[in-house]
Amino acid sequence: MVCALIAALGSLGATCAPFGAKQSGSGWTVRMDFERAASGSYAVGPDAFDGVPDDHADTRIVRGTSFSGAQSARLTVQEGSDLFGGVKEFPTRLGPGSELWLRFRVYWPSGFDWSADPFLKFFRVHTQSPTRINEGYVDWYINNPQRVAGPPFQIIKEIEDRWHYFGADYRDDPKWNVWETYEVHYVFDSVPVSRGGRARVQAWKNGQLLADIRDMRTLETPESYAHELQFSYWNGGAPKTQSWYLDDIQLTTLRPSDRDAAGNPMIGVAWDAPPQ
Repeated sequence: MVCALIAALGSLGATCAPFGAKQSGSGWTVRMDFERAASGSYAVGPDAFDGVPDDHADTRIVRGTSFSGAQSARLTVQEGSDLFGGVKEFPTRLGPGSELWLRFRVYWPSGFDWSADPFLKFFRVHTQSPTRINEGYVDWYINNPQRVAGPPFQIIKEIEDRWHYFGADYRDDPKWNVWETYEVHYVFDSVPVSRGGRARVQAWKNGQLLADIRDMRTLETPESYAHELQFSYWNGGAPKTQSWYLDDIQLTTLRPSDRDAAGNPMIGVAWDAPPQ
């Protein structure tokens, strides 16, 4: 659960209850726009994270750099540190057959360095067993576009450990000084679509579908489940002390009403795409 992880990270503002969640009989939606807390405070609260690491990183509510509204979350990582960001516990466990859409905005200032060893964990969803044994993460990585040519992103299910590269060099690279919109759709299962199961991951940037992965499991066993979103780990330590910004995070298990060019359901680039 989130409290155990937050305690391990030495976090401030930990809570065992998920914030900002609206549930219905068919699912739930969580929205995080970072507007309620005072500027300068830790990014923890009803419309923010459930916990943030405080020993090697600094995640704060700030004004002046936001996609919408007046505030966003500024994620700072210290040179050499591998901890940053925040965690958000899902209102319910997401087992086999469950679906999750996640959409957020990100802003990297000029000079931001994505260097990591081997790649930067952009964000990740944690999975575990019914007895809460760690069963790895479904990770979205950034392959530093400043130093390496080729696809800028890759997704992997830990333990299975098969890389799935996607995105076009330069066109889809993360950019400085502009708000970008990222979205991912997970179907959780221990068997991928390619083998007759349901596990699938779709990834979008700025409303364009970049990947539709159907040959990777998203859970380890039929009893496993996903329970948490994390922006939390810099492989090999950050190359320098630097900050980036998040805004307008939305997670939902309700099928969105928006569609991409191929007809796939997605939250989309609008602030709030209502469920179908």
